[in-house]
Amino acid sequence: MPFTVLTWYGARRARKPLHELVRFELTDRPTLLALVGDKFTQESHIRPFRPLAERFGERLHVILCAEWEEEDRARDGAALFKALGVAPDLVPRLLSDDGELRCGVFLKQRLPVALVDLYFVERGAPTSTGMDDGREPYFLAREEVVAREVERLMARAVPPQALAAAQQARAEAESGLALLSGRPVIGGGAFAPPQPNARPSPLQQLQQQRPQPGAHEFGNGTLCKQCGDGRLSVRACPGRPKDDGPARDRFELIELE
Repeated sequence: MPFTVLTWYGARRARKPLHELVRFELTDRPTLLALVGDKFTQESHIRPFRPLAERFGERLHVILCAEWEEEDRARDGAALFKALGVAPDLVPRLLSDDGELRCGVFLKQRLPVALVDLYFVERGAPTSTGMDDGREPYFLAREEVVAREVERLMARAVPPQALAAAQQARAEAESGLALLSGRPVIGGGAFAPPQPNARPSPLQQLQQQRPQPGAHEFGNGTLCKQCGDGRLSVRACPGRPKDDGPARDRFELIELE
C-alpha cells in the first residue's frame, strides 16, 4: 500500500526542500499529491488519503504533505508545484482551504493531469456500535466520490506530446529552484491580498499585461495561442513548439537545374 506522509517537521530535520523530498518519492505510478497545513495524531485515521491508498493498493501512490506552516506552505508549495509543471494560475487553489475542503493534484507518469477536490478529516472507523455517531455513511459516501474521480483519471491516457512538453517544462523549472528553496520569494508577493487603495505603478501595469511564465494565453478563444491546450489544461504552458527543421536563410539562393 503506497502511502507516504511527509511532515513539516520531518522536512526540516532532513534539511531538504519539499520539492526534493517529493521528487525522491515519485515514480511513474499514478500519484495523488496534496499539501495541507492540518495536523494529525495517527496516519491510519487520515481520511480520505489512507482509505484511498488501501483501496487502490499498488495501483496508486498517495503522497500527503501535512502540518505545513502557512508561510512555509506558500513558499514550499510554489516551488513544489512549479517543479511538477503545474500551471501557475492553478497553484493558489492547491494552497487554499475552505473548511474541510482541500485540493490535490493527480499525476500520471509524473505529469500533472488534473486537480482533485479532497478534504481532510482525522477519523477512525467505528469499532463498536457504541462508538458509532451515525456519520460513518456520510464519510464513506464522500470517499466513494473521490475514488470514482481517481479511477476515471487513471483510465485517461496521457498524450505523448503533452508528456514531452511537461518534461521540458519541468527541466526548465528545476534549473531555477535553487532561488526558491533558499529564501521566501513567494512569502509576501503573489499570495498577498491586494491593497484596495493602492494604485499600481506603470511598471506594474505593464507586468500585469504580460503573461506570467508558464501561463496560458487564451484571449477570447478556448485554445492557448502558444501550445494549443484547452482552458481545462492543468500543465504549465510549454510555449510554442520548436522547429527542429534546418535553419534557412531568408535570402538563400535556390538553384534550379
